[in-house]
Amino acid sequence: MGIFNKLFRKKKKDLEAIKQLTDAIQECKIAIKINPNLALAHCLLADIYKDQNNLDDAIKSYKDALHIDSNYDLARSNLGMVYYLQGNDEAAIMEWEETLRRGASTIIRMNTEDFIKDARVRMANKSKRRKENEKKNIVKPNEEPLILAPKPKAKKKAKAMKKAAKAPEKIGDKRAVKKLIETCRDSNVYVRDNAAEALKKVGEPAVEQLIKALKDESQLVRVNVAWALGRIGDKRAVEPLILALKDNNIRRTTAEALGLIGDDRALEPLSQFKYDSDDLFREITEIAIKKIKANKT
Repeated sequence: MGIFNKLFRKKKKDLEAIKQLTDAIQECKIAIKINPNLALAHCLLADIYKDQNNLDDAIKSYKDALHIDSNYDLARSNLGMVYYLQGNDEAAIMEWEETLRRGASTIIRMNTEDFIKDARVRMANKSKRRKENEKKNIVKPNEEPLILAPKPKAKKKAKAMKKAAKAPEKIGDKRAVKKLIETCRDSNVYVRDNAAEALKKVGEPAVEQLIKALKDESQLVRVNVAWALGRIGDKRAVEPLILALKDNNIRRTTAEALGLIGDDRALEPLSQFKYDSDDLFREITEIAIKKIKANKT
């Protein structure tokens, strides 16, 4: 255990100050060899790679940490930062949005929200410059036309979902709700977010189908459905959401949803997690309990 205690005690600033990053990498690798499932060691290794500007290895190590613990929000947030440093704003935002969706701690949430704003501003600036460059390449007689890359399908779907979210009265039938739920499994975070937002705006007519979808095989569907149910606030969802607290992949979002609904039936189930080992989940349940109690007064 000595190697683990030594590893955890070391601060990144100390390592930089005494120029022992190489030694630290070796210590992390030794720790991982002893216990391959130690997510913290993978995350620390990724942090060191990031400091060395070895971004590809940093991405791999952060992903290894998340493979061990998918709720490791610091690793996911830092993974988004590495993508951002690479200039991959869309991938960065996807990881940061997922960090928020999973119910990050207050500090991580505040920082992540700022990161997302910066990335979106940069994406907008890139888009603006690209359009300006396209205008400069207006086809003249006897010149080869400029061949532009087709617009990604994901962006088209995201745009469609965003439009749907603005017109919920048109999507209240069961087929449309089913389509929106299916869209929640999309690999593009913008598409998923807009689908979840549209489901929220559909409101009560979507609740029965959303409750059924809490048992969907896709984690992406389950977490977005739980998010939407919390915002709709229908008390029919309380018991199914309480059962969904057993789902470790979505329980943070589920606890938050129960707090938003504010039904006191959730008090006892949430109180059972008072000593849970997941600090972030425990913090979310405490906030949810406070909201429910405040709703009773």
